[in-house]
Amino acid sequence: MSYDETLFDEVNIKAEGNDWHFEQNQDKNNENCGKFVIYTMKDGVTENQKVAEITLKLKDNVKTQITEVKFTKLQSSDGEVSVDEGDKTAVIEVYHTKVNPQQPDEQGTQEEPKTPETTEEPKTPETTEEPKTPEKT
Repeated sequence: MSYDETLFDEVNIKAEGNDWHFEQNQDKNNENCGKFVIYTMKDGVTENQKVAEITLKLKDNVKTQITEVKFTKLQSSDGEVSVDEGDKTAVIEVYHTKVNPQQPDEQGTQEEPKTPETTEEPKTPETTEEPKTPEKT
């Protein structure tokens, strides 16, 4: 995994749930230093699942910009057969102000929620007729 170290203070990777585990090579003398594996000992995983959450903490005073986090040489395996998944890139939009990433406006900011100026009780419809009783036959 590679990212712009001038933008991020730290990266945290947390395995999802009890079935998934995360391990990272932290041996500075090893060519695989920084590489990690996310795995499960559970047999029969055949569908897409959330396996981990990756959190990148922004440094202070970062300007609005677009950056990328790259994952290289991804591989999946069932313990016997490995499948090369290739490289994947996540594009991240960094905003100077706090926004809702699903709906930023044209300048990349979000309006503050507005509080109604008055509070009104819900109106109950008024009835003028008496309720009708079913006729007996």
